[in-house]
Amino acid sequence: DMPARVVSFEEAELIFDTGGNATGVQVWLKEGVDLEKAAEEIGNHTLYSVYTWKELRANILRAVANENRLLRVVLLCIAVAAGIAILSIIYTSVSEKVKDIGIMKAVGITPGKIVTVFMIKTFIIGVAGVSLGVLLAYLVVDNINFLSEIVGWTPFSGDIYYLPPDTELPVSWEDAGVGFFSTACLLISLAAGLFPSVRAASLNAADAIRNE
Repeated sequence: DMPARVVSFEEAELIFDTGGNATGVQVWLKEGVDLEKAAEEIGNHTLYSVYTWKELRANILRAVANENRLLRVVLLCIAVAAGIAILSIIYTSVSEKVKDIGIMKAVGITPGKIVTVFMIKTFIIGVAGVSLGVLLAYLVVDNINFLSEIVGWTPFSGDIYYLPPDTELPVSWEDAGVGFFSTACLLISLAAGLFPSVRAASLNAADAIRNE
């Protein structure tokens, strides 16, 4: 809680006994302090150039941002592949239930209700898959350091990402990102199940029973 004071390089060299080799002063901020405003405030009270850690690590931050964008594309591709698998499951289910669908239509079940039956099945599969995926992702992220020790490999090398040796990886669980991808995966699964569901509802009752 003491007021901050900016010292000159000469004073810093005397304080830390650097022998005249000081090239900069590093300032640590309390948690919650706005980084940009703090840098601007310090710059207004000194003649020296002030750089934030984001500016000094601009290249690595851009690389990480590009990796995040690529990861999102990969995740969406995986979601589409999962949607194709769900489409195959529901399509196979419709093919196996042709006679049952014909009987349902013969007794007066409307096409809308038939679509609803298969869409509910699609929804259950989608929710189960998304829930399992989120659970596994949480377990992996929450235990990434422990798993890295067991496997003997880390996805984020300290040599590349400027992490101090023997430092655990900082982990952040972003609810917004998880919610977005979970919703996207669920919508993709529902869209995949819509085609076979509509096909089931469009079957002719007499033809379905006769062909079966």
